[in-house]
Amino acid sequence: MIFQNQNYQKRFLFCCLLIFPLCIQLEDNIYFSEKSKQFKSYALLKGSCFDQRDLSLPGVSITIKAQPDLNKKESKKKWQTFSDRRGEFAARLPAGKQTFIIFAKKKGFRLSKKIVPFEYDEQHHIIIRMKPS
Repeated sequence: MIFQNQNYQKRFLFCCLLIFPLCIQLEDNIYFSEKSKQFKSYALLKGSCFDQRDLSLPGVSITIKAQPDLNKKESKKKWQTFSDRRGEFAARLPAGKQTFIIFAKKKGFRLSKKIVPFEYDEQHHIIIRMKPS
C-alpha cells in the first residue's frame, strides 16, 4: 500500500471527501455559467457623420427609435449615442424584422433623419451629412 501510516490514509481520505464535491460543484457552476452566457443575436447599426464639406463631425447626438408597428402599441424603445472624434458611431439593436428611425442633431446644424429597415441580425452602415442651420 502507498500509505504506511493509518493517519496518512485517514487524512488522504478526508481530503478526497472534501475536495471531490467541491470539484463537482465547480464543474456544474462552469457549465451553468457558460449556458447562461449563450450568444444573443443583435443587429448592428454603424454610421459616419459629415458636414457639408465632407469633413468628419464629432459630437453629433444620435437617437435611434424603433418605428411603431401598426398592429401593436407604439414602441417607446430608443437608444442614444454620440459620434466619436472621427464622426463615427455604433449601436447594438434587437435582431429581427424591424425598422428604426435615426435622428442626428448637433448645435449649428439642422436635424437629420434616416430610416433603416432590418430583417435579421444584420449590420448596416449609414452616412449622415449634416447641413448648417
